[in-house]
Amino acid sequence: MVTVKNVLVAATCVATALAAPSQASKRQWGGWGGNGGNWGQPQGQNGGWGQGQTGGSAAGSSNVPSTTGQAQSSGNTGSTGAVDAGNSGSANNSGSAGSSNLAAVSGETLTSSSSGQKGDYYYSHWVENDSSATMTIDGGSYSLEWTEGAGNVVSGLGWNPASAKTVTYEADVQASGNWYLSLYGWTKSPLVEFYVVEAFGSYDPSSGATSMGTAEIDGGTYTLLQTTRENKPSIEGTSTFQQYWAVRGEHRTSGSIDFGAHIDAWKGVGLDLGSFDYMILATEGYQSSGSSTVTVS
Repeated sequence: MVTVKNVLVAATCVATALAAPSQASKRQWGGWGGNGGNWGQPQGQNGGWGQGQTGGSAAGSSNVPSTTGQAQSSGNTGSTGAVDAGNSGSANNSGSAGSSNLAAVSGETLTSSSSGQKGDYYYSHWVENDSSATMTIDGGSYSLEWTEGAGNVVSGLGWNPASAKTVTYEADVQASGNWYLSLYGWTKSPLVEFYVVEAFGSYDPSSGATSMGTAEIDGGTYTLLQTTRENKPSIEGTSTFQQYWAVRGEHRTSGSIDFGAHIDAWKGVGLDLGSFDYMILATEGYQSSGSSTVTVS
């Protein structure tokens, strides 16, 4: 059951939230479009898939080894999208890190930007600077490793077209710097870029958009937000379009996302989606280094 509370509070606009010393670079490629934010520098060390500590909480170890697989330097491109990142800030994450039992993903490794269908899943791998990030795909799982040299990287597995389904996922993110984890995608007619944000760094996306209310979904409280992007790259080329956000207050890296409930929640505050394009469970990093292993179904 979804409970929506209309707030209709005008939060700080995106331009204000991102107008800091290191403004976001904007890139386009193969269907990806997204917004990062002002990211912090959580305490911890990566060491590939090593020990990490978030926001002063207890350290936890990760047992995820490096990815292996056959290198591929090119792939099929898709429609044009955009990636907006933000500025650096101080970390304020809370919660203790724990040990991860996720196995390494052994399969096909992508070393340059590409997108397409692999078996039952659609994938998107976008890297601002190729060769500085690798994505390894095996069925419904992927591993991602990136370095600061990648600039901005956004990668994930999902479905094309998207649908009002429940997405179950388990993720282990070991990152130093800017990252977040979200269910991300697009619709057409109207053209909408949407995010269901499950975990993020020091910048809360809800602080840079217009708040439309809240919704209780999947045992958590999501803030519903909207922004307008004018003359920005999208899956239909340079366009003016809406962004819809649902930002979870209680961070998590595993669970189920009832996307149909999010569709209803957005509709309840006047935010209607169009015909579905793709959606992916994505890891994003910006001017940072780290790794993630994610399984979706």
